[in-house]
Amino acid sequence: MTVAGGAAAWQTKSQKSVALSSCEAEFYALCEASKEVMWVSSFLTELGVKFDTPVIYCDNQGAAALARNPVGHQRSKHIDIRYFFIREAIANEVLKVDYVATTDNVADIFTKATVAVIFHKHAAVIISVVEK
Repeated sequence: MTVAGGAAAWQTKSQKSVALSSCEAEFYALCEASKEVMWVSSFLTELGVKFDTPVIYCDNQGAAALARNPVGHQRSKHIDIRYFFIREAIANEVLKVDYVATTDNVADIFTKATVAVIFHKHAAVIISVVEK
């Protein structure tokens, strides 16, 4: 997570639930990220900081669509209801979920094997933020 262009939080851990697809695994991760974003937003609001609606970028189009779409689907009916609070947060404009292509996802250099060109592109972005 970045706030005002700087890294504010980063976390990796095993998921508590077994996912049956990559879409479902990304949806679980998206829900966990939304809880962190909502906490930071609440904290900044208490401090009197004004900001636009936070955006969570997801590199899985299916997970992003599942988060935005309030309609139940046959393929998602087995997902625990606790994960669907993100839909309410989106409907109440507490946060937004947007798609980011894998080639543009800076976080991928920490979680996936990438080709050198993409690694150097994202590393340059991270280094430029640190040097400011």
